[in-house]
Amino acid sequence: PHFMGIAWKYRKDYKHAGYQMVTRDDPGATRTAYWATCGAWALVTVPFVSYGVGMTSSMFIISSAIPNAALVYSCVQFGRKPSGRTANRVILVGFVYLMVFLGLMFFHSTSKALEMHLNSLRNILRRVGRQLCIHESAILKKPEMCPLPKNQAVVVPQAVSESPSTPPPSHSSSPGDEKK
Repeated sequence: PHFMGIAWKYRKDYKHAGYQMVTRDDPGATRTAYWATCGAWALVTVPFVSYGVGMTSSMFIISSAIPNAALVYSCVQFGRKPSGRTANRVILVGFVYLMVFLGLMFFHSTSKALEMHLNSLRNILRRVGRQLCIHESAILKKPEMCPLPKNQAVVVPQAVSESPSTPPPSHSSSPGDEKK
């Protein structure tokens, strides 16, 4: 939706540059506001779908109601009174909406979805790390340098966790204790 606000606000600039935008022949912002509002209503469905597929908890539906309402409201207001001011409001609300909405989505992620995203992040970091590491990059370029056969996996021993041991009993003996 914020893109529609940008497109309408700078419609003359887009027209002079030769870009074919929705706002080209829309001085009253009828089509522009329609598409912005359609986009806002489409985003309202995201919490329901993400909960339905197990990506987020049901609380995401509730907590995203306020940002969704603000976005839909700003788009409807833009359609009722198209101006630079209402277009700016759609742009601002759209940008803030993205940050808040994605933050809420992350906050309400289920452990399975979060684990999947973190694994993706780990894989990206590993790939970047391999490119930066001299040893790894040499192996990737010349696999024959690697001392391990291609099918052999690297086994990293896990650290043995030591359980807290109880101190040995103290046997303090005094000179007269042996006879007792």
